[in-house]
Amino acid sequence: MTVMQDVTDKAWLLTSESDSVYSGKYIKQKLIKRYGEHIQFSGVCGRRNVICWKQMASFIVNQKWYDDQKKNADEHRQPRKS
Repeated sequence: MTVMQDVTDKAWLLTSESDSVYSGKYIKQKLIKRYGEHIQFSGVCGRRNVICWKQMASFIVNQKWYDDQKKNADEHRQPRKS
């Protein structure tokens, strides 16, 4: 079970500059913007802001497929080197 506080705590551990760590509220907004309906935050067993993933496997597979399609299209657009 991952909570927002775990995410912000990990960010603090990864940097030596405290002013470069986003607030939990901002990180939560960015996660919602990125994952949309596939993420929600709930209270579980007395813990607040537990990160819950909905239909995440299908999201990852679909995202990978679209990324691969874009990569293939980009490769076909570039002129081949002789």
